[in-house]
Amino acid sequence: MNKKELSIATKNKLAYIAAICTVFFALFSGWLIHNQSDQALPLILGIGALIYGPLCFLLYIIEVARGVFRGDGEEDVEEKVEETV
Repeated sequence: MNKKELSIATKNKLAYIAAICTVFFALFSGWLIHNQSDQALPLILGIGALIYGPLCFLLYIIEVARGVFRGDGEEDVEEKVEETV
């Protein structure tokens, strides 16, 4: 196991925290919309777009730097086998 990897217990804690935050956020936004706040939904969607747009871009750049999308070379082997047949 690498030093950078999280333990299973830590991953479970993070998953529980994320699930609880999701439920609270859904209840809060539902409560705002139920109270007929006409600015609640656009505000929530705008904040989400401002936060998660750059966050997704940053995480994508990190994954590219790790080489996640780098090929294993299996495609090249398949092409060579097809050429010989």
